[in-house]
Amino acid sequence: MGLLARDVMERHVITLSPNDPISNVHRLFVEEGIHGAPVVDETGRLLGVVSSLDLLRSAAEVHDLPEPDPRDLRQILDLGNRSFGLDVEAGGAAEPTVADVMTDGPMVSVRPDAPIPAVARVLRENAVHRAIVVEGRHVCGIISSFDLLRVLEEEDAR
Repeated sequence: MGLLARDVMERHVITLSPNDPISNVHRLFVEEGIHGAPVVDETGRLLGVVSSLDLLRSAAEVHDLPEPDPRDLRQILDLGNRSFGLDVEAGGAAEPTVADVMTDGPMVSVRPDAPIPAVARVLRENAVHRAIVVEGRHVCGIISSFDLLRVLEEEDAR
């Protein structure tokens, strides 16, 4: 199996801006059936990542709840609640943005020429379900654990 990240990666990557409101991100995750997305600047340079868990943590802070369990996303966040429970119009705090909740520390990323077994190892060692494919600091793709499962299925079918 000589496949590389570039052979398997999803090239159409849903990205976020640091200025996007969190309520829009939650809606996007539900509509697209995803659980995370890279945060990029206007040139496509990787700035961070936002996951469903980041959204849970933000909602828990706003509502003064205990640390959330990632399985509780749909119970804690109400799609119809556009401001995460903040009364912005009544002079309350401003709605959090992606910049407020994103992980901007070390991100799980791979290069386009990374062999697929190395990509799988990166996902497993970091206990994550997606790796951002970057060339330099620019996002060029994303690989999820489901993409790797697809590779295994296709290999088995041969």
